[in-house]
Amino acid sequence: MKLQPLFTTITHDPFDELSLSYKPVHKQFLIEPEIKKLLSKQFDNERLEEVRDIFAFQCFTGIAYIDVANLTTDNIYEDGFGQKWLRLSRQKSDVEANIPLLEIPLSIIRKYRKLGSDKLLPMHTNQKMNEYLKEIANLCGIKKKITTQKSVFVQITTNSSGLPFRFTVLPQL
Repeated sequence: MKLQPLFTTITHDPFDELSLSYKPVHKQFLIEPEIKKLLSKQFDNERLEEVRDIFAFQCFTGIAYIDVANLTTDNIYEDGFGQKWLRLSRQKSDVEANIPLLEIPLSIIRKYRKLGSDKLLPMHTNQKMNEYLKEIANLCGIKKKITTQKSVFVQITTNSSGLPFRFTVLPQL
């Protein structure tokens, strides 16, 4: 039995018959007035309030759903200047992240600190969170689809007191 040589000369482009196409994706992001609507909306339902708070926490920290779900009290530390920080290893990339905790994320942590567990925030499944975010968007009059993933692509620039004054959409890679 004769084996074909490992290397042969290519006489034609093997990708000639391959056709590639590109379909642009139009992503929708929340803008400042929409985020302010979410933050100021009062809910009668505790579940919706929790989901809104977790989404706001994600917006102000840039942390993905899975990383928020894994946060415990051990992830918070204070530097020599009294600034509180989150220190975590991101699950998707295994990159260490140090994120300053501004006033709004700190107030959300304090709000749920009474939970009695090491977890920082009350978490629902990602699927349920997205379902509840859809309901929240409807109640707030926001016509865009919002998900836990969208929060990671909103950068909120704040002043020294931690209040938002500029919202920037980060490019999705």
